Amino acid sequence: MFYRDTEKKSAEGEALPNSVPMDMPEALVPVREDILTLQENEQEIGWRSDVSLSNRFGLFSAGLRVSSLDLEFSTTLADDWLRYEYDGRDSTPDETTRYVTLTPENINSAYADKETQYAAYVEQVLERDEWSVRMGVLPLIGIRFERVW
Repeated sequence: MFYRDTEKKSAEGEALPNSVPMDMPEALVPVREDILTLQENEQEIGWRSDVSLSNRFGLFSAGLRVSSLDLEFSTTLADDWLRYEYDGRDSTPDETTRYVTLTPENINSAYADKETQYAAYVEQVLERDEWSVRMGVLPLIGIRFERVW
């Protein structure tokens, strides 16, 4: 049995030090926090079984894996954000504009999915003196079956 749980959250903001006098204390510099937030949640629980046996040809291995995977990803922009660092391919209403305006309507997105995965393998290693050849069900070709529902 195995279990994996990952939760990541990151946020981006900006400080505007050029909008105040140079001798202004750092605590008084205008700051916008958590403008862009990214959330990633992954949870997987499953069962894995592997067996290896020595035989007259070498080592035989087989295995089976069944798991349930739950995914949630989201990107959220709190409100309109003027970015002065942009890609020249970004579209702006006016070509002379030196910034791009990011809006929640164009940035906010979410993805969620839950699936069950199945996988199985069979392998035979042929060992002779100092040489070994690894084969799947067909010679020199590994075969793996996976199905997602």
